[in-house]
Amino acid sequence: MLLDTEKKLLARGTELYAHKGEFLYRREQPAEYVFYLKDGSVEIVSDSAKVRVQGCRCFLGLHEALLNDYHRASVKVNDESILLVFEKQQIETFLDESPQARRYLMLQICDQLALMKRDFE
Repeated sequence: MLLDTEKKLLARGTELYAHKGEFLYRREQPAEYVFYLKDGSVEIVSDSAKVRVQGCRCFLGLHEALLNDYHRASVKVNDESILLVFEKQQIETFLDESPQARRYLMLQICDQLALMKRDFE
């Protein structure tokens, strides 16, 4: 059931080709967009950690967007990458439309926090 939820959400994203050295977003920038790494690699740089994400399909900036917060880290593209981009409003609309969306997105947030080796707050 969550696989269907994932397919429905990812189908709403706009594909973006990002080049090495580009920033998807910077720390303290308002979280207006959520990114999903389909292929390639990025580096997530926060005050406490620097994590390279490669070969891992994951959401970037999801928890900040859902909390109407600012980004807590910067994300820089390491290699040519393919991403999906979602406006914050698209994610919020999906939450209202899909009964499994909250569960799916919470699991994605937990995965992202684990990736950053952060505690679940």
